[in-house]
Amino acid sequence: MNGKTFRTLTWNINGLHARFTDLHSHVLLHKPDIIALQEVGPRVPELRGYASHTLSCGDGSSRGMATYIKQGIPVNFMEMGVTEGIEFITVCLHTVGEIIYFVNMYIHAGALNIANFPEYVLEEQSVIMGDLNARHKELGSHLTTNANGVRWKAFLDTTDTAVLTGDHTPTHVQGGRLDYVALINMPTYTAQTYLVRSLLSDHFALVTTLPVQSAPAVPRKHLMVPPSRMTDLVVHVVAWYAAVKGSFADAEALYDRL
Repeated sequence: MNGKTFRTLTWNINGLHARFTDLHSHVLLHKPDIIALQEVGPRVPELRGYASHTLSCGDGSSRGMATYIKQGIPVNFMEMGVTEGIEFITVCLHTVGEIIYFVNMYIHAGALNIANFPEYVLEEQSVIMGDLNARHKELGSHLTTNANGVRWKAFLDTTDTAVLTGDHTPTHVQGGRLDYVALINMPTYTAQTYLVRSLLSDHFALVTTLPVQSAPAVPRKHLMVPPSRMTDLVVHVVAWYAAVKGSFADAEALYDRL
């Protein structure tokens, strides 16, 4: 990916099925690259033009999460799970020469513990986005503070590599700030986060734009195949792929072999 403004949407939707029409209307108009939803419930519809990854709420440990990835962009699913009250779905954006981890996160009340974050969040370039259930009066929660808020504020204050995006606008209808977007280990990046007032459950949605660093374009070699040779070429490529499929670590390795 080279020189693109990357757009994410995060929203505690409090029941995806009930608000899917609102989400779909926003997607048709703004086409975010990644959609991170929390508290989706048991029903997660497909979204045309997007691949979906769902953390089920069936076993009771999760309230259900979903991450949608726009098709055609260099983003891959990495992992999902529930650890000590922290639910997460992680996908990876492949930019020019580097990887950025986008972590859709929901943290239950009193469960925010940085030690339970996936290791790469603190070690690699990462974007945390979601409902942290973290209220703190210094972060826009109208003089209310909870345990998650105390731990989250302490992490932000003591970690030079963690940068909170957006202003202190409350994201919850009761006047608290519960939803956050933070950049970790990304000192050369700037991001803008703003509230989407047209997307409301008991939370407002947040949209973040992240300009992806550009690099000089590398010209590609163009090869021409005479029509008389096309049939033989197709036969040979099909036979080659049948013999080696499944042996590639990623798309780049496949292209190199081709």
